[in-house]
Amino acid sequence: MAMFPTLGFTGFVFKKILNIFNTDTSKQAKAAEELIKAGKENGVDEMEIKLKQFAGGKLNIPEDFNIDVQIGKSEETVIKVKYK
Repeated sequence: MAMFPTLGFTGFVFKKILNIFNTDTSKQAKAAEELIKAGKENGVDEMEIKLKQFAGGKLNIPEDFNIDVQIGKSEETVIKVKYK
């Protein structure tokens, strides 16, 4: 955690959030797993993790009218954790 040494748990969470934006789903799963474990270790009551992945292209043309097109596949996974 050298990237955020003074932020403790908050720094750890922020670092894992940055890792989630990586498009490799195995890295996203590992980051989510580490967040869940850290939540338990730090006495968190509940946590929600959202993983989003988009494969394709996006086009936004703001002219006299707005064209906003997204072509491809978009997925969202929501993980809800409630600790005992």
